[in-house]
Amino acid sequence: MRNDVRTFIARGAIGGLIGGICAGLFQWLVTEKPIRAALAVEDALSTSNEPPMFTRGTQVIGGMTAVAIFSIFLGVVFGVVVAAFWHKLPSGTDFGRAIRVAGAAFFSLALIPASKYPANLPAVGDPNTINDRSIAYLTLMVASVALTYGAWWLWQRLAELSPATRFAVTAGTYLLVLTLIFVVWPATKDPIQNPAVVGGHLAERIVSASVVWRFRLFSLFENLLSWTVTGVVFGLLCERATAKSEAGAQTGELASATR
Repeated sequence: MRNDVRTFIARGAIGGLIGGICAGLFQWLVTEKPIRAALAVEDALSTSNEPPMFTRGTQVIGGMTAVAIFSIFLGVVFGVVVAAFWHKLPSGTDFGRAIRVAGAAFFSLALIPASKYPANLPAVGDPNTINDRSIAYLTLMVASVALTYGAWWLWQRLAELSPATRFAVTAGTYLLVLTLIFVVWPATKDPIQNPAVVGGHLAERIVSASVVWRFRLFSLFENLLSWTVTGVVFGLLCERATAKSEAGAQTGELASATR
């Protein structure tokens, strides 16, 4: 089977594209509902009479397109990472290897950062803190990836220990370092309710807590859906290539045997 880097990148791009399309559709059909609820709060508190530059429908289409393009990029990165660690991954099947990497990617790039800094709706949070929040989120993402790699490295170095001891040491070290990271990284300062001045009076910008948490869960599920589809498509493409390679080899052996 051809397993060069370019082949892995192509498979990752295809998987990322399909995963991005699925996540975009989920965003449109499901996540859009709490977003519109939050936008309704902003519109009710807004004192501007100017129409938005783009309609909400145009914004949704643009958002879905951006998700698909970004997912292709992540798929390419996924392909490069899989190519680098392909023969070091413990699973015995191509599909299993792909799913393991996709699971690690979701855990490191989405679940851990979202546990510290959950996604916010338009009407939630102080716009003046967006730069600080973005920097904190991105640096936590980098730290999470480094921690996941460190846990994998430690797991490889403890191969001589019993499975139970090996797991306990690796998991314990991971959780200890992750706890320290969560303590060191700055806490979010954005409440669900923020004061807003409307018509000279102090009003409360209020978004239902249930709406906020539905949005956060939906956003996390979008990431899970994207990475799952990327890993599944990548794994299926690998399995298909392996099957073709094995069938070709068997055909060649039969041809040689009949000569």
